[in-house]
Order: sequence, then structure tokens, then C-alpha cells
Amino acid sequence: MADSDARVELLWILATNTFQPEALAELQLWIEALAARVDPHSAKAICLDIALGNIQRVRGNFGEAARLLFQAYRASNTPALTLANIEAVRLLGRVWGDAGNADAALELNRAVIDFESATGNTFLLGMAHGYRGIYLNNKRRFEEALPELELARVSHRRFFAEASEAHIEREFCRARIGLKQWSMARRHCEQAQEKFVRLGEAEPEQTELLAAEVDLAEGKLDEARRRLNAVIEKGDATRGVSSFESFRLRAELNRREGEFAAAFSDLHQYIERHGRWKDAATARQTLVLSEQFTADLQAARAEALQRTLDAERAERHANTRNMIVTVVAMVLILLILFRMHYLDLRHRSRLEEIANTDALTGISNRRHILECADAQLAAAREAGRTFSVALLDLDHFKAINDTYGHQVGDSVLKRVASAATARLPANASIGRWGGEEFLIAFDGHGLEDCAAHLERLRLGVRQIWAHHDAAVMIDFSAGLADSDDPGLSVEQLIERADKALYRAKAGGRGQTCLSRLGASIVPAASRPEHVQL
Repeated sequence: MADSDARVELLWILATNTFQPEALAELQLWIEALAARVDPHSAKAICLDIALGNIQRVRGNFGEAARLLFQAYRASNTPALTLANIEAVRLLGRVWGDAGNADAALELNRAVIDFESATGNTFLLGMAHGYRGIYLNNKRRFEEALPELELARVSHRRFFAEASEAHIEREFCRARIGLKQWSMARRHCEQAQEKFVRLGEAEPEQTELLAAEVDLAEGKLDEARRRLNAVIEKGDATRGVSSFESFRLRAELNRREGEFAAAFSDLHQYIERHGRWKDAATARQTLVLSEQFTADLQAARAEALQRTLDAERAERHANTRNMIVTVVAMVLILLILFRMHYLDLRHRSRLEEIANTDALTGISNRRHILECADAQLAAAREAGRTFSVALLDLDHFKAINDTYGHQVGDSVLKRVASAATARLPANASIGRWGGEEFLIAFDGHGLEDCAAHLERLRLGVRQIWAHHDAAVMIDFSAGLADSDDPGLSVEQLIERADKALYRAKAGGRGQTCLSRLGASIVPAASRPEHVQL
């Protein structure tokens, strides 16, 4: 039975139903050893690739998981291997879902539901509906998620899949919270918790987080604080949304109880952790996209090679016909190579754009603006030009989010970024530094000139209104620092600008402060409006 079909199927089943890290590591060694002995083009090899791909997915290795599953999907795209092909599709959907791309996951999930509906496999169909409910929840399409979750729950009860049912109850809780149906959300959370306890599983922090959100909505502040503190105290053990959402909820709790310093601290933690989570999600999606492109490229190359072999076989039958076939094959190969080159360039450009751009505002993200500033500082020093950085922070931005909602806050950030892009000089670079903060690098501009540019930007920003009934215009505080010391790095300049920004905030906001060793360089008579030294 060493390399039999039964052994391959057994390892496949184990790979899709094992979650403990130690067991997964051992199982991976077994499967890799067996894969090394079978024909790499056989159905066994495809099944083993699928099993290894799922192990890598569970272990968080999204790039390797995507490579193996795309490879298996391509190799099984024949009528004789339909079951393996749909399993690859099912797991690719979960890879996309885990990587944060719910749209791609929903598209693949629809293919799985259609297949299982046609074949009548009610257990796997119920599982597919459950995952669809999760993806719809992730897209905040809560009304659509409810019927999918109900179909999954009915199926799980029929097959006594209580562990899966516990997770579905938790997803019901998420959907009801999204619809602000608090009493129903609490009932689902309690049912999920009861099932996790009965199964002897450690209660997931996400369930506690959902329950805390219900407590907060119903005014049970002490209970909400207990739950949130318990989740936060787990520290690095928390994953995904739980790693940052708990701080947002506790910030709101502290705000309600008048503990504004604690609320501000939690909000700062939320912004920082959410930013890291978003960057990690982008990186995961980039890995999967890269593996998808590589799989497409390999398939195209295989097709080109097959056409070349066909042309060589035709040459042995008729020289005249071979001439025509060879010419056609060469033209097709050139077209394919041109197409591959074009796709490669476009894909690389898209990956670079994703890696360098802030998803909300469309300007540079923190990493890219820091790279741009480093390059501009080096060029300015080589050419003997002045270099300055400015750190901007929108005033009272939290009040905008609290009063009008995060969608309005996001709209303000977009419009401020657009205003800055339109008004700053051509040799200035701007990027989103984090939350409502922006970093601007000025190449060839001294402090007075930069301050004047910031005041012109302020005039544009003040024309932005958060809402039609808003009583306060949008404004910002800023800190400026220049490279008066040739030994300063960009990070040190930003640190100086940050201290100047702190002074601007402490001095009443809506102003620009300069930071420099020694005396101020802006004479009082020529000081731009709203600039403090």
C-alpha cells in the first residue's frame, strides 16, 4: 500500500482535516516523501499537490499554497480529474479568503456551490454555503450572508458537525452585529460559546470580541471592559481582526466613561495595528497574485512548446506542409512571447503600484514616501540644494469620524490628499504617514518657502467641509524641519518635524511650527499667516 491510491486519498483527507501545527509538520513530511516517488504528471501527484497546498494555507504560507494549488488546478483541468479540480478551486477560494480578497473568494466559491449542487453532495454544499456567508460578512454584505449561514447550519446539524456549527453561530453573531440586531447577536454569540466549551476547545478571542461589542451597544460597560481586557492581555496570541479591533472598541468604551487619555492611547494602538494588518493583507494578496501570474506564464510556455513539437512531427510527413506549419508556429510563438512580455510588464507595474500606494487616498504609502524622501535628500545634498520635510496632522479628525462616521472621515482624507497633490510644487513628494498624518518632502525649498506652500495648501484644505451641516472647517497642524545639519538622516528630520508638530498641536492647532538647531530662520515681518516659530 506504500504508494497506492488508498494511501494518497488517506493523506489527502488528513491534510484537509488537520490543524495542529505539530501534526501538520509531520504530515507534510509524509506527503513530500510520497510525492517524490510518484510520477509528477499523474493523478496521484495532483492530489498530493492539493494536500500540500492546504497544509501550507493552514500554516500561513500563502505564496507556496497558491503555487501548489494553481499548479494542481492547471494539471487537473480535464474531465477525468473533475473532483481534484473542484477541490483545488475550493482551496484556492480559501487561500484568497485568508489573504483578504473576498471578491476572488466569492467567485471561486460560486463555482464550488454550483458543482456540489449538481452532484448532490449536501455535506460539502453546506460547507460551501458556510464559507460564502463568511466571505459576505467580510464584505459587510450582512443581509446576503444570513441565508447562506442558515443553509450551512441546517447541513451541519444534519451531519452532527458541531464544531462547524459553532463557527457558523459566531458568523451569525457578526452578521447580526453588522445589522445592529443586538439581542439576536447576543443569542448567537452565547450559543457559539456554549458549543466551543462543550467541545473542549479554547474559546476563540473573536467570539469574546463580538460579545464585547454587543455588551458595549447594550450599555453593559463593565462586562465589555472585562472581555476586551482579556482579549488584549493575550498580546501576540491574538490574530487577524482581534489584534486591533479590541483597541477600537476599548477606545470607544473609555470615551463613554470619560477616560479620554486612555481612549486616545487605545485609538493610537488601533491605528498602528490596523495599518500593520492592512500592509500584511496587501503583502499576502501580492504573493497570491504573483503565483497566479507565474502559473499562467508556465501554462502559456507549455502551450507554445506543444505547438513547436507538433510542427516538428508535421515536418516528417511533408516538407511543403512543414514550411507553412513552421512559419505559423513561429508567428504564434512570437505573439505568445510578446503577450507574455506585455503581461509581465503590466503585472510588475501593477504589483509596484499596489506596494507603493496608499489604498484609501491614492498617494504614496508610508514605506514609499520614506524611500522617496531618502532619494531626494541624497540628490539634494549632492547638488547642494536645501531639503525639508513637513509632517501634517488633520485637526480634530477623530471628532469627524465620531460625528459623521468613518466613511465621511475617509472622504476627507481623500480630498485633503487631492488638494495637496494639486497645490504642492512639482518637486515635492507627499505620502500618507499613518491615520490622518501626511509626510511631505520638499527638494530645493527652504523653511520659509515650505511654510508658504503649506499656507497655500491650508487655504485649499479649509475649503473642504466634512459634511453639509458641519460647523467647523477642516484644518491641519504641521511641523517643518530642514537639512541644516549635513549629518542628519531623513528619519532624524522626520523626528524633528514630529516634535514641531507636537508644538503646533499644543499651541492651539491650525498652525505650522518650525524645528531647527539654533535660531529661527523666518523673520517676524515675513512670517506666513498661522506659522509659529
